Amino acid sequence: DSGVAEIILTKTGLHAETISVLFSTLNGNTADSGDYIALTELEVSFDSNTFQQTVSIVITDDNILESTEEFSARLILPNNQQGVQLDDNNIINITIIDDDSVAVGIATAEYSISEDASVVNVSVNKIGSSAIPIIVTLVTMDRTAVAVLDYAETNLEITLESSDTEKTVMVPIVNDDVQEPQESFVVRLLVTQARVQLAQD
Repeated sequence: DSGVAEIILTKTGLHAETISVLFSTLNGNTADSGDYIALTELEVSFDSNTFQQTVSIVITDDNILESTEEFSARLILPNNQQGVQLDDNNIINITIIDDDSVAVGIATAEYSISEDASVVNVSVNKIGSSAIPIIVTLVTMDRTAVAVLDYAETNLEITLESSDTEKTVMVPIVNDDVQEPQESFVVRLLVTQARVQLAQD
């Protein structure tokens, strides 16, 4: 989401002297001055032969996964400006489309526990910063261990808030008092949220 928003100002009509307008940015409901470099009453001048000027607003890249954000900009006339009027487009809305991402993953590639441990604690990590909740689904799948008989089948939605870096999920283990060889099952994360990726092993 870093870059520059270029705002083109257009003048209509003829005049002999240089005229000016003042350009300012305004925080919106979702964007503030931490998302862009604010401009306050920047003077933009037009001489008699100039009909367009471009104002550049620098958008900052904060490396934080966010929702789409908006702010505004407006034009006003200096107090000493005579014979100039602003049209109805003197206020504009600017949208910042976020391009940052985060990754999520299971903290440990392999867990080994005894059957009488009752649960296995699976840690889900968030890698990167987010200003919005990150939602993933943790599911279990059979290998040599069988759901219900050896462990509790799990299909659980996990929410990592903006302040969270880790969440722990308890998957119950069934202690059946039956002599068996070592058994295993798989725990996976499923991701459908935009700009959320699975961490590489």
